[in-house]
Amino acid sequence: MTIFYEDYTNYNLNQVDKANWRYVIAGHGFGNGELQYYTDRIDNLFIDKEGLHIVGLKEDYQNRHYTSARIVSNQLFKYGKISFSCKLPTLKGTWPAIWLLSEDIIKRHNWPECGEIDIMEFIGRMPGKIHSSLHCKTYNHTLGNHRTKVIDINDSEFHDFVYYWTKEGFSIDIDGIHYDLFKKGDNEDYASWPFDQNYFLIINMAIGGYFPGPVDPAFQKEEFIIKYLKIESIED
Repeated sequence: MTIFYEDYTNYNLNQVDKANWRYVIAGHGFGNGELQYYTDRIDNLFIDKEGLHIVGLKEDYQNRHYTSARIVSNQLFKYGKISFSCKLPTLKGTWPAIWLLSEDIIKRHNWPECGEIDIMEFIGRMPGKIHSSLHCKTYNHTLGNHRTKVIDINDSEFHDFVYYWTKEGFSIDIDGIHYDLFKKGDNEDYASWPFDQNYFLIINMAIGGYFPGPVDPAFQKEEFIIKYLKIESIED
């Protein structure tokens, strides 16, 4: 059953539907040393026949020197098949991502205890590679022990992803090739596996930070383009 589907190449709005998404408007570094300020301007996010464009710009704005966009889904779901096609930026310092945070971050627990599922991250200083990771209280990047997998990709303009999240674990298809990612162990507790609850989806492109590193001096404008996003249920 389809939980959510938006084909941005055949869309009747030039920005996202606010019934489905909310914009993050902030620029405090997000704990990662990020340099951008996220806005809800059409300069930083727009939709046309090519897809949904998240645009990073070099400009002075709200005491920051770069702007971009970050959107958060209103839809919550537990387990699913998440499909999308995207075109990645190229310059160093760019950090596009499609990822999930649990609603527990709102209700009870802060990061990383709430759980984070990084479906796809790309950093411009590592061209040709995709990162897929999990973060939780026991295993996270601040401890240097998070579950992560780095996958080589080809030089296609657009890349097709299908991500599988089940009660047994996670796997991914990238451009038609299947990769096993992370399996739930027999003795997991909430601290090590908080991935059996409702999550919301986030799409963004950060500029700079601890993970992507310094921004290329040539940076003026870079885009992260998504053709479509589809979320289908998987029986739990």
